[in-house]
Amino acid sequence: MLSHSNWDHVLNIDLFSNSRILIHEDELNYAMNPKSDDWATPTFFRDLMRGMDVKPIRGEIELTENVRIIETIGHTIGHVSLLVSKGEKTLLFAQDALPSARSYYRELPDYVFYNEEEARKSILKIKSLKPDIIYPGHDRPFTVRRGQINYLSSEIIKVGLRGEKEEDLWISLSLKKALGPEK
Repeated sequence: MLSHSNWDHVLNIDLFSNSRILIHEDELNYAMNPKSDDWATPTFFRDLMRGMDVKPIRGEIELTENVRIIETIGHTIGHVSLLVSKGEKTLLFAQDALPSARSYYRELPDYVFYNEEEARKSILKIKSLKPDIIYPGHDRPFTVRRGQINYLSSEIIKVGLRGEKEEDLWISLSLKKALGPEK
């Protein structure tokens, strides 16, 4: 399933040449001839799709008993997300309908290429589904408890470098709340 046709979500689609590609029909139609000023939808998309088994879809689609495609239009004209039931948990792969936790709070994605009102409605739809875990398009997975975002992964990124004399250099980047303006 392609959530939408922005370059950062379709760039390696040719690696799945033996797979059926599900994409919203409005998204497919637009991507085959994007507006000239649309920097996010690549003109080479139609070349990537050539020879692929592409199945245009519309509406809510139940793929299996536990997996459903839902329309989350707004970021793009035919954006879709994936809702997965796993035991008693519901996972939502929101992609760019909800690219980050910031978008959850703002109720608007960082970039809207189609329609801001529809993008807001899609985030409200996502919220109304009350998924246990949200996998955004450009952020770490998170849960929401009492309106508070809780990331599932560490807020620390560690980069390790090993020198030629077996010494290790570790660089850690972490996110901390600002105490106030720098003086």
